[in-house]
Amino acid sequence: LIINNSLVSFNLQIVTWFTVGLPIFIFSMGFTNLIAWYSNVGRDGSQWNYLVDRVNSLLGPVLVLIFTVSIGLNILLRGSFIPDYLTTTEDGIISLVEFTLWPLWLVSIYIVMVMFAPLTIYLHKKYPFLTLSVFATVTILIDILDVPINYSYIQVFNYLFFWLTIHQLGYFYADGK
Repeated sequence: LIINNSLVSFNLQIVTWFTVGLPIFIFSMGFTNLIAWYSNVGRDGSQWNYLVDRVNSLLGPVLVLIFTVSIGLNILLRGSFIPDYLTTTEDGIISLVEFTLWPLWLVSIYIVMVMFAPLTIYLHKKYPFLTLSVFATVTILIDILDVPINYSYIQVFNYLFFWLTIHQLGYFYADGK
């Protein structure tokens, strides 16, 4: 048996917010997004070019991954090279497909952070500490907010503001603060 201590101890759960790979990824993405912003928009580039460059740099490899994995797994399935017992009983999807394509949800977080970058960079330049404080406060407020089930979509904003907070910290690092 493997026991996840972060499910038992709230303090360990808080530690995992900042020590697992995703917050580090979002932090470094904030750093690289601001550096890319300075190099693109700072040299007479446009915000549109910045957005297109950042999204295209990720979507190209992701589309190649999806295409090759999908074709490869289809060939393996049609040729009966993968036994049926490796599929899940709920949906018939091979665990390998889920394992291979599951991390692609990170792509959506990346694209959302890039979409918010022009606004958050502006806020960072104008009100750096206020912006960071507001994002962190809104994250905490949404986290402790108890909403009825028909308004549960509000809690999805918790993810957005949490990732924006971590992303903002990357801006501070890029500025040397």
